[in-house]
Amino acid sequence: MNSYSIKVRDDVPIPQGTTGPRPELVIPFEELNRKGKSIEIEMPADEARDRVRAIRLRALRHSRSHDREYTVRLTDAGIGIWRK
Repeated sequence: MNSYSIKVRDDVPIPQGTTGPRPELVIPFEELNRKGKSIEIEMPADEARDRVRAIRLRALRHSRSHDREYTVRLTDAGIGIWRK
């Protein structure tokens, strides 16, 4: 069984927030300025499988803030992003 304690304190300042790590892969979503355009990110298949979820999430975040829709798929060359 785990043992822990809970302490209630008054007037404790909130710690300064931190920013997350900067993405190591910059995806130029602004280049997909019309429907039907696509971006292909070439990388080895094992790396593409590891990164595709993060890229899908970035595409989703971008689509929500820019009122656009994207599809992200694994391809033979790596990862593809299409504007819908």
